[in-house]
Amino acid sequence: MIQGQTTVAGARAVLLRRGAQPDNEVWSTPVVMPGIPDKPGPAPDEYPLQVWAFNSDEPDRPDYDFTALEHPCQKFLWLRFTVPLVQGEQMTPLTRAAMAADATSALTHYGPGGLHFINADYTLALSRLPDGPFVGLAGLTHYSGGGVATMFDRHGPVGNSVTIGVANHGFPQASAAERTGSRTGRVGKPRNQGTLVFVRAMLVGAVAAAAVFGTHCSGRCSGHHDVAQWW
Repeated sequence: MIQGQTTVAGARAVLLRRGAQPDNEVWSTPVVMPGIPDKPGPAPDEYPLQVWAFNSDEPDRPDYDFTALEHPCQKFLWLRFTVPLVQGEQMTPLTRAAMAADATSALTHYGPGGLHFINADYTLALSRLPDGPFVGLAGLTHYSGGGVATMFDRHGPVGNSVTIGVANHGFPQASAAERTGSRTGRVGKPRNQGTLVFVRAMLVGAVAAAAVFGTHCSGRCSGHHDVAQWW
C-alpha cells in the first residue's frame, strides 16, 4: 500500500493446494468460544462492522463495544463486517478473515487500564476458509509486546493469528464513569471516542493484507498453524 510516494503497509500470502486430510488424531489446545449472539441487532450508527465482546468471567454476557475486554482474564470477539472493503465488490471469506485478524492486537493487549499497544505486524494462518458472515477470535496468550488468538466461524476453529505490538498510548481511554455505564445492551454510537478510533485504525491496518488475500486467494488456501486459533 502506497500513500503519496511512500510505502506504508505491505502483505504477503502463501497459497497452498488442498490435499487429503491425514487419518490421525493430533492433540490441540482446547478452546471454548462463546456462541454467536442470537439477536445481533442493527448495525452501529458509525461503525463499518458489528462487534460483540466477551470475557471468561462473564462468557454469556456480550458487550457491544470493548468494555468486556477491560478485564484481566481471557477475552473473545465476534465480528461481522457491514460494509465491503471495496465499494461494489463482495467480500470473500478470506478477506473477512484477514480484516478480522487485525483485531488480535486489541483482543490480546486490552486490560483494565484500556488499550496501550498497537500492532506493528500480524500473521494469519488458516486451515480452512471461514463460513458465513461472522468471524470470532479467542485470545490465548500475551507476552508483553505480542499476542496470540484463535479464529473461529460458526462451525469451530479455522486458524490462528499472531500479532506483534508496540507500546502506544495514543488511543483515548474510557473514564471510570463510562466503564460503569457501558453495559446498556444498546448497539449505537460508541461510548467513547477511543473505541471508534480503534475501529478505524483496525480497518486501515487490515486493508493491505485483505486486498492481497481477497484478490489472489479465492478459496483454495489451506494450511496449519500451531500457535493460536480462530472460530
